Amino acid sequence: MPLLQSSDTRLHVLGHATVAIERAARRGATMMVDIEARRLLADYPNCSMSFPELRDRIVILAARRGVTVADEKLVSEVGNILDMWSFIESGYLELSQEQKRRVEKEAASFGERVFFSGFDGDNEAEYIGAARLLIERMQRFPEFKGRDLNSHLPSSLEGYRRMYALFEPMRARFAGGGLLASQIIRLLQERRHPARRKWAKPITSS
Repeated sequence: MPLLQSSDTRLHVLGHATVAIERAARRGATMMVDIEARRLLADYPNCSMSFPELRDRIVILAARRGVTVADEKLVSEVGNILDMWSFIESGYLELSQEQKRRVEKEAASFGERVFFSGFDGDNEAEYIGAARLLIERMQRFPEFKGRDLNSHLPSSLEGYRRMYALFEPMRARFAGGGLLASQIIRLLQERRHPARRKWAKPITSS
């Protein structure tokens, strides 16, 4: 890549960012803003813009074009949530009918249909975009491919965060097996806001 004067470089960098945004708009894709900013700064090392400045400019340009952007931290969090739900769904499928009835009873409404329902489309659209990026473009979590990722449930993310805080130490203790019925129940209970929650009986080993 030929070196340009600083003022010319800014124009080239923003021009390439605009092209990338237009490409994402045509595909209806989510743009990884951190990766795009780092790629452009690597291609134009004498650019006078800092990483935070370029990142913010890309976010503004993408918003004007209606393109959803996602940063690395957000995508990582969504990946963790999808990973957790993959364990929950696969663990649930391995339960006996009696254990599934127990889940339905003790996890209340969230135990009736144990599956990942997505994020709230009204307030968590960037998380839906990140999930689609992971599932459709990066070919991860194939079990969720083709699923409607709009949960139509306010504060879905808050519930998932409470669940993941409980799931992470559980996963560290896995010994090649899946989740137990009692663990699935506890995770689903955690999805409900504490103010509306009725605590279940102490968890057993089954």
